[in-house]
Amino acid sequence: MEKLDLNGCRASLLIVEIPRGRLDWRAAATGSLPAAFKPTGPMRVRLVFGKEDLNNYLSRVGLKGIENPKLDFNSRGVKLEGRVGFLGNSLAVSMWGNFRPREDGQVEFSPTELRVEGEPLSLELTQKILPYLRFNLTGAELPFSFKVQQVDIEGETLILSGQI
Repeated sequence: MEKLDLNGCRASLLIVEIPRGRLDWRAAATGSLPAAFKPTGPMRVRLVFGKEDLNNYLSRVGLKGIENPKLDFNSRGVKLEGRVGFLGNSLAVSMWGNFRPREDGQVEFSPTELRVEGEPLSLELTQKILPYLRFNLTGAELPFSFKVQQVDIEGETLILSGQI
């Protein structure tokens, strides 16, 4: 499927490969699509998000503590920019990191570097702050259980691969 809405986050592409099994057309026709599939083995899933669609989603749902979040994909990995309120001031922050699959199948942004107002923080302070800046992509839920096993970035797209 192309260009589908997943609870407010637009995905460019969703591919589900069903190895073998059967489909109960009556259940599918009544809207119970996940229950309609009776696979004999695990189904492989590939879900693709464009950078612009992810940014639109983040601007609508926001990130805890970060105003106006914006993602950019480049050779260093993923860059997240935004503003953070601190003692009555609004400070520009930039974080570099990567999306990675967690053991529970969700996707986490794990930052590795942090700058405030364009200046790097000390290594000691950065190590204390970075764990609090991780976030999960949980709002774009599929109508079935999907465990992400691999995360790739190709150009300006985030590709999640896994299985049901």
